[in-house]
Amino acid sequence: MHKARAFFYVCAGLPCLALAAPLPARAGAQSPTYITQWGTPGSGVGQFSGLFGIAVDASGDVYAADGFNDRIQKFTSSGTYLGQWGTTGSGNGQFNYPTGCAPSASTRLPRSATV
Repeated sequence: MHKARAFFYVCAGLPCLALAAPLPARAGAQSPTYITQWGTPGSGVGQFSGLFGIAVDASGDVYAADGFNDRIQKFTSSGTYLGQWGTTGSGNGQFNYPTGCAPSASTRLPRSATV
């Protein structure tokens, strides 16, 4: 069974989050198979402004580093919003334009974010 991978697509000129299942590597292999996408521009729940980093944990939950909104958002693999972390700043739990994230194997929370 192959794990889904996340890719960025431009939908109607706007960035959105999309998932695709990779195919086995071989010469002349086809492009990944499109699965789903979600998100719109903005600062509300499930919206993105400067989406630059994503990660998928072992359970298939998706973490999105939402740069201009200074937060990490968490979703199920089908796009259902589960929560978010971060506010603007340089203290604990704060971000200044996060561009990446990595879920922790034990806690399934974002382990780090590049600031």
